[in-house]
Amino acid sequence: MTVNEMNTRKILIADKSIFFLELVKSFLKKAGCQVLSTCNGQDVLKIVDELCPDLIIMDLDLPTLSGEECCKRLKANVDAKDIPIIITVARGNERDMKKAVAAGCDDYVSKPVDKIDLLRKIKQLIDLVAREEARFPIYSKLTYDDGKKVYDGEAYFISRGGMFINGPNLLPVGSSLSLRFSISSAEELIEAEGKVAWKTENEETIPAHVTTGMGISFVHISDEGKEAIEAYISQGNYLI
Repeated sequence: MTVNEMNTRKILIADKSIFFLELVKSFLKKAGCQVLSTCNGQDVLKIVDELCPDLIIMDLDLPTLSGEECCKRLKANVDAKDIPIIITVARGNERDMKKAVAAGCDDYVSKPVDKIDLLRKIKQLIDLVAREEARFPIYSKLTYDDGKKVYDGEAYFISRGGMFINGPNLLPVGSSLSLRFSISSAEELIEAEGKVAWKTENEETIPAHVTTGMGISFVHISDEGKEAIEAYISQGNYLI
């Protein structure tokens, strides 16, 4: 299996809430996954039979066929029993947690779902390319300046060592740039110097369906900026 094939794993999400489905789909697509989705349990069985996903995330409470029953049937199916299943349950509901485990799921997560915890559990069950520096989801408007022009962009992921900028204005790999961005844990705009480490258009490990953008490595950032990023990462506010 190539690195690209590993990083484009097919994940099926089943939940009766369209809003929740769209949030999880958006997050997993940005994480490099191909995403399938449905709102009911009967469709889960059909999709598994026709498209054979690499992993399933489904709610315990689904219409037409419960997530509990879906899980039992899939684990009893010789062709589907090895597909990892993560079941979502209501936070603090011990009864539902026990139901999920008894149904044979490989793991479960509580709602609201912590994105980082969900991604960690997915990586424990299927092969995904892991970056050296943990990345955390963020949405922040920003500007970046290459010394010739100022561009507008959006930060989708951030780490202690850099960030992923979404947008069409891609600079050559190795380009130096100045960044100005906001983060919820800082009262003022953060200023940093960085370099373009990679771009989606020429990074082999990034599948084509991932949003266009570039990975930035921080070259210099103020102590206040470092503290703000650390505070953001530490607060763990990544619920969906």
